[in-house]
Amino acid sequence: MQSGLEQLIHHWTERRFGGRLLFEGTDPWGEVEVVEHKGVRSLHFGRPEKQSAMSVQRPHQLTLEYTKAMVAGLALATELPKRVLCIGLGGGSIPKFLLSTLPHCRVDVVELRPLVVELAQKFFSLPKDPRLHLLIADCKDFLAKVQGVAYDFIFVDAFSKEGTADSVQGYPFFRRIKAILGAQGIVAINYWSEPRGLYQINHCYLSETFAHQVMSLPIPDRTNKILFSFAAPNGMVARKQFLARSKELETQLQISLPLWADRIQPDPFIK
Repeated sequence: MQSGLEQLIHHWTERRFGGRLLFEGTDPWGEVEVVEHKGVRSLHFGRPEKQSAMSVQRPHQLTLEYTKAMVAGLALATELPKRVLCIGLGGGSIPKFLLSTLPHCRVDVVELRPLVVELAQKFFSLPKDPRLHLLIADCKDFLAKVQGVAYDFIFVDAFSKEGTADSVQGYPFFRRIKAILGAQGIVAINYWSEPRGLYQINHCYLSETFAHQVMSLPIPDRTNKILFSFAAPNGMVARKQFLARSKELETQLQISLPLWADRIQPDPFIK
């Protein structure tokens, strides 16, 4: 039985996150909460902002807008990916989506926090699928050791309580990412555009690494901005081509792909 103080803390936490608290705990990297409200389950890292969200009734559909924006990058590819790397798991929204819509796709996931993996499996319907390969590790260690792999698509979505994780920033990170992309590979990175100075520095490094082959998709009413970069020297796709591709894929992927693809613009950072 909970003490009066424990009940008060629990009640305050539920009000803070605007829903029913399913889990509250800490690990070496900080606080973690799982909250459910009106049929939507969300993951938090000690703040009201949702790190991940899932419809309890439709667990494989994308719920948060930024995840739909990241997946819109598939319209920029010449063909659907067969091997994908996800850096950062959260509730597993993108891996689940890929596994459910792309039957021939292998998904590798690198996640720093064992607790996050445990919660994704327990509360967010992360499946035990032979095509899903989970690795609990710092992505810097993973990237330093991985070899003989060429990913068709890489999704980077790694955050801490303070914002974009340090491990997915800086020139060395972008160079390692490029090294494991296939010849026609694409990387989609979710960044907070604030603080502005830090975002601009990383945008500059990314653009230099990928020979100014960068496109962007800002998320309406959010600080999130999705940056797409291309391994091929002339990988940026013509607007007419990727809009047509988005319409072709809309039924298969079951999201409003043309709506998101229409917002993608070239965004090379040139001094």
